[in-house]
Amino acid sequence: MLTLAAPVLLLAIVLAYAVIRTFANAVQAMRAHPADAEASWWDVFKAREHQAAKKAVATATSIFVVASIFFFRCCLKPFKCEDDGSGALFMVSNPEVECGDNDEHNELRRLGYLGLTAYMLLYVALTACLAWATTLCEHGKYDKMGSLGHLSFLGDKYEPRCFYWESGA
Repeated sequence: MLTLAAPVLLLAIVLAYAVIRTFANAVQAMRAHPADAEASWWDVFKAREHQAAKKAVATATSIFVVASIFFFRCCLKPFKCEDDGSGALFMVSNPEVECGDNDEHNELRRLGYLGLTAYMLLYVALTACLAWATTLCEHGKYDKMGSLGHLSFLGDKYEPRCFYWESGA
């Protein structure tokens, strides 16, 4: 259960940061905005907010990549069982849990399947968003990117002429 709750907790921390940062940006934009300025305080706020959103997306993406290894390993633990020499199978990570058709092991496997399924769905969704953003960029439709523009930092360092080498192929 802790393994499944960890990504939600990390996401909540990033979301809390984003909300606090948004509020701070709005207050700072209103206070620093001169009354006779041509641009409204809202335009200044949107520019600051865009930078904060890119930082939040970068942080969430980094957490996803780093935490993926640990999350995946924990979700796979219920499926690794070994014989103790007597013919009975026990979980390697939790030797007091006997593998087989019992309530405890069935619950651990159910949670493992749930975690793996949720991870794969999120992975496919993020990959689709990145592919869509890349397609929009390739066709010069930057104005239609909307929130997908926050993912642009993922491709900033790539050069089209070096794509083959930079992709690790």
